[in-house]
Amino acid sequence: MTSLIEVEQVRFANFGPFKALHISGGPSTLSLTYPYLKTLEYKTNRYPSHAEKCTC
Repeated sequence: MTSLIEVEQVRFANFGPFKALHISGGPSTLSLTYPYLKTLEYKTNRYPSHAEKCTC
């Protein structure tokens, strides 16, 4: 999975808008813990301008 793609807007009460996006790494054994899952997406929440400013 490529990092910083499939950006979607999410909202949390009392915090305002965030962007959820794929990042590299993640819990490599999570699919072993939940083997019945068909899809597993590991995303992080960042402030809206993070993906545009990130040079990682």
